[in-house]
Amino acid sequence: MRLHVRAPPASRLEETQRYFAEVQSAIRQIVGQDQAEVILDNIGLPYSGINIALSDSAPSVDGR
Repeated sequence: MRLHVRAPPASRLEETQRYFAEVQSAIRQIVGQDQAEVILDNIGLPYSGINIALSDSAPSVDGR
């Protein structure tokens, strides 16, 4: 499952962490504690017209 969550604009990092913790708690409550082994938060990703949350590829580096 992939979920794109955005904190209110100008949120401090501490507030954003609390906000994401609430989202994680809701997910575990709805889905079930035993059904979600890992939840990964990517906090602080840049906002742009391209939604990178929908991308399955990791950044690549050309090793040449």
